[in-house]
Amino acid sequence: MNICFVITELGGGGAERVVSVLSNSFAKSGNKVDVICTTANPNRTYQLCDDINCHFISDDKKTNLLKKIYKTRRILKKSKCEVVISFFPTSFFISYIAKFGLKIFSVFSERSSPFDSPKSKFKRLLRFFSVLFSNAVVFQSEEAEKYFRKHRILKNKLSEIIGNPINFSLLPSATFQNKCIIAAGRLVPQKNYECLLRAFAIFHYRFSDYKLKICGSGPLLHELKVFSQNLGIFDFVTFVPYTNEIWHEMSSSSIYALSSLYEGLPNSLLEAEGIGLPVVTTDFRPGNAYGIVSRGFNGEISKNDDPVDFANCLFKVANNLDFYKEGAIVWKSKIFSLYNLNVVSTQWIGFLKKALNTKGKNK
Repeated sequence: MNICFVITELGGGGAERVVSVLSNSFAKSGNKVDVICTTANPNRTYQLCDDINCHFISDDKKTNLLKKIYKTRRILKKSKCEVVISFFPTSFFISYIAKFGLKIFSVFSERSSPFDSPKSKFKRLLRFFSVLFSNAVVFQSEEAEKYFRKHRILKNKLSEIIGNPINFSLLPSATFQNKCIIAAGRLVPQKNYECLLRAFAIFHYRFSDYKLKICGSGPLLHELKVFSQNLGIFDFVTFVPYTNEIWHEMSSSSIYALSSLYEGLPNSLLEAEGIGLPVVTTDFRPGNAYGIVSRGFNGEISKNDDPVDFANCLFKVANNLDFYKEGAIVWKSKIFSLYNLNVVSTQWIGFLKKALNTKGKNK
């Protein structure tokens, strides 16, 4: 199968990681894979294997839309692409126009919470366009799929719910060397780190031997540092720049914390569970936290945007850490069975084959 992914870049985001992991897996299983990046950023946080052709269609930030569409069309024709997969609405729009008149099946994959993202009306319309005009759609949760069915955009369109692929062979096992609560993700409003810092300030009053480590880069770094100073916990909070080897920081910690307001399907939470850490997470929108965390067993689920409740959840886990550690070890096998790379990659390939078969029948 000739497959082409279209995405903005291969930087440090969750969707970008999924593209890199799936691309490598597809290529290693004998498929021809191309990846088209629509921005001018050539930096690769995530690496692709040598069998994959990676194309950057922007020379600089001023590259206009028509030029991007033209370059994308040339690549699609030259690669003899059978199916193009887009992870963002802007990427889908470029690929949709570029493939006009070509017999290429298009798949759009929704990667966030449709209730919350994107914020701008134009981008939300573009996302509806992507779902409406794609040949098939992949979602990360039932709640996201229900959102579009409620708005009658999916109709009878082929769709599937597929989780994120985690390469568990790369993950170390938890050692619990440090009394540390660790969080990971971009320093942006979506992650709601202010809630986490408030919760940690309450938690630290009783558990003064614990520290908080926040791993990630983003525009809110200075603001969050000032906020931690105002809370009086600056000396107990460490901000670590983004690294694609966050797992080693996780494995030596004691508890993983996710304070997000909304998520698609958080890679970092799945990876923490794959390492064997107890977790505390918000009931982030669209509400699939209960599907990936066993409350009272491998972790706790807090009310969304409630620092007091989040702190109480941290209390529960820290007070009974040995119990939650045992639960985390058991739950690790559950997460592996659902999200390991081979399972998810097989789901994707099966879905794409079904989609192409449906296309053939509808000719």
